[in-house]
Amino acid sequence: MPQYMVERHLPGFPPDQLPGAAAAAKEKSAEISSEGQDVRYLRSTYVPEGEKCFCLFEGVHREVVEEVQHRAGVPFEKIHDAAFLTADDVYGLRGLAQGGRTRFKMILRPSRPKRRR
Repeated sequence: MPQYMVERHLPGFPPDQLPGAAAAAKEKSAEISSEGQDVRYLRSTYVPEGEKCFCLFEGVHREVVEEVQHRAGVPFEKIHDAAFLTADDVYGLRGLAQGGRTRFKMILRPSRPKRRR
């Protein structure tokens, strides 16, 4: 499923209220999914220095992620296409020399089917 990063600018927003905002996004994602539009809240990262919050979602399309934001009543600036990688997804870096500079290329593990529990 495609992933989207919701960018928020939250000047003056009390950090102790972030769990409540995240809970609202999670609740509204479940509500919309129950209506037949797959969307899921995954995680948030708050950056106090810039009063920014970045929230990662999976959804069938950008509009369904936007609908979550409206229903949850949480302001946002922009919704970006995203690709989320974990440390487990990356198993090495290879330096490539180009014009006297070294660039790095990530080598990704082939995806494995998830185990069923």
